[in-house]
Amino acid sequence: MTLDTAISEKRMGGASALEKRQSGCDRKDFTWHRQPAGAWALHCVGRREVILHVIPDAEHPRMCRIRAPDGRLSDMANITWARDGAIGAALRTLNRQRQEIAACRHPPIATRVHRQ
Repeated sequence: MTLDTAISEKRMGGASALEKRQSGCDRKDFTWHRQPAGAWALHCVGRREVILHVIPDAEHPRMCRIRAPDGRLSDMANITWARDGAIGAALRTLNRQRQEIAACRHPPIATRVHRQ
């Protein structure tokens, strides 16, 4: 890791410079809102909808799971690991969405048709 990379990651709360460029947001742009029954909702600045939830596990006390918008659940983890994992998953999701939008706006040069 170079000094520039270390400084860049420190400024962005651990997110790499590549994650920052691709997603348009970093770890500091996420906020947690407490929900009923001990759950947490992850929000991103500039977006209205909840990105992910961290919910307590039904069988194992003091353990949590990440719940995706489609209802899928992650493996169990303690609250700290679950919240960190949720932010990482949200950054990956936002990166993918941004890349797909950019690909639609700017198709690769090889696929463009040039007429003379």
